[in-house]
Amino acid sequence: MYTIPEKDLKNFQQFDGSAYTDISRADYRGSIVAIRRWNRELSGDQVEKLYMLLDIWARLNHPNITKIFGVCHLDRNRWAAIVVPLYINGNITKCLERGVKLDVLKLLTQVASALKTAHSMSPAIIHGNVRGSNILISNYGDAHLTDFGLRELNPHGDIDTACRWLAPEILFPEDGPWASAAGDVYSFGMTMFEVSPIQ
Repeated sequence: MYTIPEKDLKNFQQFDGSAYTDISRADYRGSIVAIRRWNRELSGDQVEKLYMLLDIWARLNHPNITKIFGVCHLDRNRWAAIVVPLYINGNITKCLERGVKLDVLKLLTQVASALKTAHSMSPAIIHGNVRGSNILISNYGDAHLTDFGLRELNPHGDIDTACRWLAPEILFPEDGPWASAAGDVYSFGMTMFEVSPIQ
């Protein structure tokens, strides 16, 4: 995974945030990018795992999967962050809540295609956290599935907020995996239910 020096990122502006990351926009080599910074310090083992997960994510080449420019370490290497394209529309859930007109069926079809590509890899690449907040919307109204595998950094830390989308065998594992292709399909079904009634 390519490491981007902090000095190469210009004109930081706070943009958005979530329970685990703060999102800023910045200029990087002529492009406007999003800087997703974890809002807690990651241990050395977690940073190593982050690099491994990002390398797996970066193997995916699909028009509806968010690309990764690289990883950077901010504030004298204190904070780990990933650098991805900026989608100013935000995610599908927020767009629908704001009343933005979207072709939801088209977007869900694009996400299904992205998951099919990931699951067709050998070995299969598992997303692990399919939900509306991880489906970003481009300026052209297309879906971009993001955050492949990143839930593995803390698979049990978000059960309270993620349980709506998680398959029963993921919620109540018996020495099973933290995620699976079948679990992704279940989560995708719950995401269809999540975004459909908002219209």
